[in-house]
Amino acid sequence: MEPLCANPVGLLRKVVAHGDFVRFPLGETICYLINRPTHVGLVLVENSHRLRKPPFLLRSNQGHWGDGLTTLDGVPWRERRALLRPAFRARTLPRHLHVTAACTEEMLATLRLGTTVRLRTALRTLVARIAARTLFDAELEGFGTAEENRQRAGIIPFEEAFGEDFTAAVDDDPPDLLSLTRPRAPRRMESTLELIDARIRSGEDRGDMLSFLLAAPLADGSRLSREEIAGELIQMLYSGHLTIPLTLSNFWYALWASPAAAHRVHDEATRQPQAFPSTEGRLPSYCESALKETMRMFPPAPILYREVATSFEVGEHTLEEGAAVWISPQL
Repeated sequence: MEPLCANPVGLLRKVVAHGDFVRFPLGETICYLINRPTHVGLVLVENSHRLRKPPFLLRSNQGHWGDGLTTLDGVPWRERRALLRPAFRARTLPRHLHVTAACTEEMLATLRLGTTVRLRTALRTLVARIAARTLFDAELEGFGTAEENRQRAGIIPFEEAFGEDFTAAVDDDPPDLLSLTRPRAPRRMESTLELIDARIRSGEDRGDMLSFLLAAPLADGSRLSREEIAGELIQMLYSGHLTIPLTLSNFWYALWASPAAAHRVHDEATRQPQAFPSTEGRLPSYCESALKETMRMFPPAPILYREVATSFEVGEHTLEEGAAVWISPQL
């Protein structure tokens, strides 16, 4: 088959013809596009230890900063995942939901009928504010009252939380076919780092992710270093800047295209109690189901990228070391 850049239509024809398992060259790299759910499970679950994150993806997730869960591999990744898992259990969600709801209500209160809104910019700003509150118990510059801000751990400058569009390329080469442009932290994050350093010195527990990381013990009883905490938190700060605005924009587009669904979501929202219900044992709402269906139709991450570290077999196919593995929920 011709390389992807020379014949993208040929790749699509190959997908139609072979569907489940497509092998094609991309420059000097052999790529596999895998679609069958059973094959995806074999690759991502049963053989995850034989995969690694490709360099261009690592650079994209790191940006100008260090490692975190999305850039670690192997044993370090498993250890960090085990360390972070308790912070994302169901019982921790209500506190974050209240922050999310309050920030969202304040954003909605600024909107006026008949005015034009740059939706993705507004949503990215909202995500940045929620992240600042939940990660650092800090406020985003330009938000909050004077009294409220005196109770916060600090103020994060807008440019540090909103970020810049960062294009990842391996070894600082010019962007190539495998490059990603995504919102990432700028090179200078002085205020955020000062906030982290102050909390390391004080050890104060403010119920945020920084407090969790400062207290979480590693397997040997030690704690994360200052660099590890900063790398993890800065990755988390930007983890939703692209995917959440994209998902919500697609969700509202889907509702616009289906007035009946939009009316049902609206009616359900007006009947919801002000207090957040328990997340344990509850059935999903219609709005939640509609949002999940939107994410199925328009995945926030259209392609998942991995690289084969150790060759292995999937059915009658052998994935050789160094090959690229692409899994596209969109397809």
